[in-house]
Amino acid sequence: MLQTLNTIRTHILLCLPDPYVTTMLNAFLTSNGFAVTTTYLLREFTEAAALGRYSVVITSTAVAGRIRDVSALPIIDISAFLVNTAGGIGHRHSKSLDSTALAERIKTVIALNPGRDRLAKSGRLNVKNGCMQRPE
Repeated sequence: MLQTLNTIRTHILLCLPDPYVTTMLNAFLTSNGFAVTTTYLLREFTEAAALGRYSVVITSTAVAGRIRDVSALPIIDISAFLVNTAGGIGHRHSKSLDSTALAERIKTVIALNPGRDRLAKSGRLNVKNGCMQRPE
């Protein structure tokens, strides 16, 4: 499922398979003024990357390598900003977001990459007849 929110602000592309983390990040990012496009699968990521302009990609360690193969956009690995918290006796462990550190990282990445609010394909993917193709 591809979900786009608030397209007039700095645009972040999320590619995360975990709906809980995705929901948490969407709420945090939009409440801090960012526009967010959310993808759950790599196929959805490539479709979104071909259609929009993004400043940064937020993803997980498991997907980051594959995203680097198809995009030159800066990547933030969310794993570094998720903190495991104990749920107490009889409760499951959960994850909380170190939102202050993530906000600082996003600002830093955007500041270090001015003008990166561009098509995510960035020359690494070719779009021909509406289909994504790897360069030869």
